[in-house]
Amino acid sequence: IISKMNDHEGFNLLKSIVQHISWQNFENFLPKIWNLIFYRLTKTPTAKFKRGFSEIMCYLAGFHGVDGVVGSVDCVSNDNPELFGVILGNVWLKGVPQFSGEEEIKLCCVALTRLLTQSKFMIEKYFAHWSPTLIALLKLLHQHHHQQQPQQQQHQFFEEEDDDEWEDEEGEWEEEEIATFSELNYGRKEMSECFGEEFGRLKVENFVAENLHRLSNEYPGKITAVISSQLPLDAQQALQNLLQHTNAPPLS
Repeated sequence: IISKMNDHEGFNLLKSIVQHISWQNFENFLPKIWNLIFYRLTKTPTAKFKRGFSEIMCYLAGFHGVDGVVGSVDCVSNDNPELFGVILGNVWLKGVPQFSGEEEIKLCCVALTRLLTQSKFMIEKYFAHWSPTLIALLKLLHQHHHQQQPQQQQHQFFEEEDDDEWEDEEGEWEEEEIATFSELNYGRKEMSECFGEEFGRLKVENFVAENLHRLSNEYPGKITAVISSQLPLDAQQALQNLLQHTNAPPLS
């Protein structure tokens, strides 16, 4: 992970560990792993590395749930007990637009939905990050839907974002990074092989809508208040369209 040339191999290994080893058997090693990752994010945060980190966070949330991951990040620094909020806002959410392809987007949507709806940390300690996370999720769903629609049927709810901040310091990815990333991207297993056939059958829009509705029932008035006060109108419209499209009841 420390090596700029070979960090993709480190992320490959981490994904294999996440898939095949129980949480109890590797959670004690996470603080050291986070220290290595955060060192790289501080010193040489290449686009390839930040994207790999975002994918690892999605794998962890997908396989092992959210709160254990959040707690392990927060334990890394005594000086910053809310480190996960910094990582979420500055790296993970900014990596969301870099995901592409149906299965990658589905993985990211599942992870962000679990973060939004299944994490006590998110509802209590990091509630300030709840609306930005929902906006990132809605943009990803919109991007996925936008790609699948004929050009004449497309409606742009969100403005296009500038990806300049995701360029490396050199201004672009090096040729070796592009080659290794392409190999990693196209040579990996199907997500359904990793997460099981249930993942392959999952309708991600329904998954998002059902979990948001369940959360709003658990916290009546709290979620809808944040949506109406903190989400821009385009995001509110996108959420309304999602609920209507999935025949989900209005949020409580």
